[in-house]
Amino acid sequence: MKKNIIISSITLILFVVLCYFFNWLILYGIRNVKTYEFGIWNKIVNGQCNSSILITGSSRSALHFSPSEISKVTGETVFNIGMIGSLPNVQYPRLEVYLSNNKLPKIVIQEVNIMNLCYIQTIYDEKQYLPYLDQDIIYKNLISIDKDFVLRKYLPLYGFSLYNKYYLTNSFTGFKQQILGKINTNFDFDNGFQNLNLPWDGNADEFYKKNKNGKTFPIEKRGIEKIEEIILKVKSSGSDIILVNTPEYYEIQPYLANKKEIFDIYKSIAKKHNIEFWDYSDIPMSKVKENFYNSMHLQGDSAKRFSTVFGNDLKIYLQKKDKRI
Repeated sequence: MKKNIIISSITLILFVVLCYFFNWLILYGIRNVKTYEFGIWNKIVNGQCNSSILITGSSRSALHFSPSEISKVTGETVFNIGMIGSLPNVQYPRLEVYLSNNKLPKIVIQEVNIMNLCYIQTIYDEKQYLPYLDQDIIYKNLISIDKDFVLRKYLPLYGFSLYNKYYLTNSFTGFKQQILGKINTNFDFDNGFQNLNLPWDGNADEFYKKNKNGKTFPIEKRGIEKIEEIILKVKSSGSDIILVNTPEYYEIQPYLANKKEIFDIYKSIAKKHNIEFWDYSDIPMSKVKENFYNSMHLQGDSAKRFSTVFGNDLKIYLQKKDKRI
């Protein structure tokens, strides 16, 4: 009996040790990925960005601002940490991790849009976060939305088991890139910018049918406060910040019932904090359907052209600011 208990105890200990070891092994591989989404995360956490211009926001940030195009115009280094499927309450922790681990930027571009003045209730693409639960602000924010992240952090292999093929593939990629130095950057992100050229998806037509009288988007006090928290965080770090709304296809604008109210709030926030709000809703490219793959997202090539337009405006802004200093 005693012998069986000893054997069982040793077996259990070995099992736990192996679980922690394989958990560490998978995590080590992912934390050494140098391309795509994990590559962006790793550069942020490891302090490898250090750009003069930092861009943050939702998918309309990740898909609309090309750092290389903006850099060509401004002569400044640029990095884009925009997150697809995110709102400011999820964007803020990633921004804080960036500011804590990298050289402080000269200026932060916070992309805002008609959907930004509320809190996200579900986590989009949750599998991207598991390797970074050691970042306290990331972890605390996630468990405020989904308590399951407690288990994903502290129970070895549990989190990885939820998307095992995805994590194992990326871990293998990380080991290959770290040990063999094999890095295929042909389809990598441009410092966070995702260059998507897709056919028109038709979702706008469905939106028009369902919202003939227009759609009213939520405005929450905590959503407004989170935008202001981002502004205060950036300004307290010594960086400048601009709020920017990127182009949207002009046909959808009449269906955005409370757009004026929401944008008046952005203008009010900007005035309160003595910063600027730039709205590109109505620039000429917003009238051309071929520039978009849906009503809210530009095609990759069109996003590059927009980035040049934005870059020129930003260059003038920075030059004026330098003269004032």
